[in-house]
Amino acid sequence: MSIYTSYDMIGDCRAGKPAGVVHFVRHFLAGCRSLTLHYGGGEEEVSTLLGRAPKALAAMEPGPERRIMVDLRPLIQECAGYGKGVKPTGLDLVTLSKALEEFSVLERQMVWLSSMGYDAAGIARILRVSAETAGKACVRAAELVRPHLSNWTQTILRDAGPELGEEARGAKPEEPVSFREYIEIVDGRLTWANRVPVERGLAQSWHEIDHLCRVREADDALRSVQPLNEQETAAYLEAAGIKLEKPSLWRRLFASG
Repeated sequence: MSIYTSYDMIGDCRAGKPAGVVHFVRHFLAGCRSLTLHYGGGEEEVSTLLGRAPKALAAMEPGPERRIMVDLRPLIQECAGYGKGVKPTGLDLVTLSKALEEFSVLERQMVWLSSMGYDAAGIARILRVSAETAGKACVRAAELVRPHLSNWTQTILRDAGPELGEEARGAKPEEPVSFREYIEIVDGRLTWANRVPVERGLAQSWHEIDHLCRVREADDALRSVQPLNEQETAAYLEAAGIKLEKPSLWRRLFASG
């Protein structure tokens, strides 16, 4: 029996076949739900996401699971209402770079994950560091930013997250780090030959730090929650108005889990 993959999922969503949505619900919805709740949504927003996901998936290029999760993030944040009604803080990337000039690439990731709304425990889990280390780095970063702003608060990094993220994603370097290299970093497989140029790119660009943190977030969302079981999947599908009539499809999709 062939294994059903995320590549098959995209193809079936493009073809309007229910198997694509079933696989999304089974393997991705738990992680998407976790991110939706993280970014301020609730169960109603998860339902909205499920309703919009098939069209979004059909428009994506086929790819591995973590790439799909990264590509789903803008929709997740939109459904969750992330960034709506947030007042500008005045903290931009130029100011952040000046304040954190001496921060290492790892420390910059801690700061960026803080701007993405993660607390010390969440940062520790995603980066596989201690919560104490993550907490100290973020407190120090906030204090270093303080002299550069007139409206500083202790939550400045989190508060500035939406505007910093938007600015970073619009500042793509001419030779960006590839997605494959991001995955190699996350999996600890980056070769010594590639390490120096990749780390140089990360040190010089908040765009790269943002992208790496989004890949790490996607990896965490997929591995930190259990895929939905058959009953849970069926409940979400029923809520979305999708009924499966062929038991063989269930067996195929759940055998791939």
